[in-house]
Amino acid sequence: SVFNSEWPEYNDELLVESSFELVVQVNGKVRAKTQVATDISQEDAIKTAKELTNIQSHIVNKEVVKEIYVPGKLVNIVVK
Repeated sequence: SVFNSEWPEYNDELLVESSFELVVQVNGKVRAKTQVATDISQEDAIKTAKELTNIQSHIVNKEVVKEIYVPGKLVNIVVK
């Protein structure tokens, strides 16, 4: 019977995400999204964002004023 059965057990290791969707913005507008590892560093996240073809088309021949990284969420590149 259901009343006599035990509660199912779960594994904590299976609940941990190994990657997430990094949103890449240029001047506050979403230009691309990519999958990256959850333990990515700020430098690697910005480097990965700049290597995306859609992002390159928006920052070519422009001065990068600021690079903002919100861990686990997004990269915003401000250009002039």
